[in-house]
Amino acid sequence: MIRYAALTLKDILRLTYRILYPLKGIPPFLFVVGNLSFWIGPLFILALLKLLVPLKKFQISCYRMMARIYTVAVWADDQLFWRLMGIRMEVRGLGRLIQDKTYLVLANHQSWADIFVLQSLLSFKTHIPKFIIKKQLLYMSIVGLICWAYDFPTVTRYTKEEIGARPERKGEDRKALEEALRRFHNTPGSIVNFAEGTRYGSLKARRHQSSYRFLLPPKVGGLTVILQSMGEQLHQILDLTLAYDCAPFNFWDFMCGKCRRIIVQIQHIAP
Repeated sequence: MIRYAALTLKDILRLTYRILYPLKGIPPFLFVVGNLSFWIGPLFILALLKLLVPLKKFQISCYRMMARIYTVAVWADDQLFWRLMGIRMEVRGLGRLIQDKTYLVLANHQSWADIFVLQSLLSFKTHIPKFIIKKQLLYMSIVGLICWAYDFPTVTRYTKEEIGARPERKGEDRKALEEALRRFHNTPGSIVNFAEGTRYGSLKARRHQSSYRFLLPPKVGGLTVILQSMGEQLHQILDLTLAYDCAPFNFWDFMCGKCRRIIVQIQHIAP
């Protein structure tokens, strides 16, 4: 005969917490989505005017207002994460950044939480950060519209098999990235490149046979194009290491407040 151990109140509370824990992320997530949705209207109008009116001074004025929207939206998210949720970010080695200088920011990539950390870190100290993104993100409704409006550099990152089937695709990413970087004269920003090319995961690390403990092998193609196209315009390279005090870690854990401490280690490098 099978005997079942009686559940104690502590067991019931622990089980209830495990079931309800994922729901903690819903209010912060809705706040972030609401914040983006609130600004998407005026942002789209300004981006459209900047595109349609061929007057350089007018385009620069539109972009300055767009940059202001960017920083206000980041400020709102900062109030959520660092004040209301009480997540602590420890920054080591940042030093002084110059507001009107262009920086190349290199960082490891673990989840979408990295984007909020980098935006908070950079938006008020230099040009707004522009992320090198996969082209597929342009088709993600609100996120895609934001990436288009701020002219984020896009890459497709074809696989070796796809390039083998269509060799003409080999130089497409390089040309698209060079064209986007040329537009930085009119729409300045600090370039953020996740050198791994995608979010870290243990399965991905094994598939790519990574020699690092918590990193994927870096992709240097985009970095090479940036240095060749903008080397003289770059004031510094900021080499960032992001570490979270919870493992395993994903974006929803960040929304739920599982991670209470984030460490950012920064090294300054001359381009």
